[in-house]
Amino acid sequence: MNTNAPQQEQERTVARRFEIPRPLGLLISFLRDAKGTAADERRHIRDFIKLLDEPGYEEFRNAIIDEWARIKYSTAYQAAHPPTMSELKSRQQQRKRASANERKTIDDLKSRLLSRALTLIMPNGKTLAKCTGAQCIEFGGWLIKVGERVGPHRLVGDVLTNKDLARIATQ
Repeated sequence: MNTNAPQQEQERTVARRFEIPRPLGLLISFLRDAKGTAADERRHIRDFIKLLDEPGYEEFRNAIIDEWARIKYSTAYQAAHPPTMSELKSRQQQRKRASANERKTIDDLKSRLLSRALTLIMPNGKTLAKCTGAQCIEFGGWLIKVGERVGPHRLVGDVLTNKDLARIATQ
């Protein structure tokens, strides 16, 4: 039993990669020598294909066909084997479940965050509880509602609880 088989296969794969002609390099070289601009794309492609038909370019042509087939395989396979209605419905249900799970996670995180809202450190370096309503209005977002409810000169922690803040944030 050869325990080095995976390593040997990997080395052969790396060696083959360097043996395969590089069609992109040929195309780049061709375009450097081609006359015209990017607007001449159709002519450049037509002339490049003619070049690949010339003797000595068979390996490049085969490499391009191989690369194109690899790129287009999954699209072609899906077109050849379209999903059934039950598969489509199953995928739709999976997406709905995933979306509901994401929404639940967001709601849970929001709930946990809001349960400690009074301890949040605000841009001015104070906790929300120690900020005035006027400062909350300056912060923007949902804190504008907090500031309006608290009043400009009162402290948030003296007027509102975490539950109050959670209700304001979800309105």
